[in-house]
Amino acid sequence: LMFTIFSRKKTITLECFTTSDLTYKLTPIVKSTQNFPDWFKKLEDSKIEKDEKGFLSSKLTMKRCYGFLELYKKSITMESWADIKYEVTPKDGYKYLFTHGNAEEHNQIQRGEGFKNYYHTKLLSPWYFREKTGIYFMMSPHVWNLEDYYFIIPSGLLNFDLQHGTNVNIFLPKPKKETYEFLIPNGHPLVHFTPLDHNIKVKIKNYLVDESEIKKINGNTRISYIRGFNSLLDLKKRNENRNIKKCPFNFGDKI
Repeated sequence: LMFTIFSRKKTITLECFTTSDLTYKLTPIVKSTQNFPDWFKKLEDSKIEKDEKGFLSSKLTMKRCYGFLELYKKSITMESWADIKYEVTPKDGYKYLFTHGNAEEHNQIQRGEGFKNYYHTKLLSPWYFREKTGIYFMMSPHVWNLEDYYFIIPSGLLNFDLQHGTNVNIFLPKPKKETYEFLIPNGHPLVHFTPLDHNIKVKIKNYLVDESEIKKINGNTRISYIRGFNSLLDLKKRNENRNIKKCPFNFGDKI
């Protein structure tokens, strides 16, 4: 007898919360396959070329690029939730204008000599994610949709079990002479979130909630001045080892 073992993909649910009605209605969190670049959609599967001697050859296009396609198939997209305009100067930093939303920056002292030829800005995302298994996601720039932009969105790993923010860090090159500016339009793809397990399927659920609900979800994750987010991970692991059972009715803990 021969037995065939089927590997079924595990489905996890990524809950996405926002208090912004416009964000919820117009720029929900979606699968990245909803955001293939326009130039990609126009490609044929292959192209016939003729060399200098008149011989014909067929070359596959990016429509058949496995790495590109898997990125879009496996990841989800957070789009720009506003029209975001920046003006970047050689010496006087930068100015920005959002149709709704805001930004902040980290001081150079926080990264030492790193990226010293760049200004830092952080787009304060209206989205908060929650995913209960604690699987890590790679947060990376939607680079194939950002070819005309002169900035760097750094990649990083996040899980949404203990922390829930989705702010987007950006490094803006300091111009040597002339000021430059750019506009990210509402709805333009910004970042991918890709689960670090190819056997995972992600189910997306978008929610419109009020501020009180966001406070329950996000709270204050900065509970340590010394070790930051690592302290949350250590405490979670400690309590898992203690085998503390939570009461399903939220009346307190069962020891």
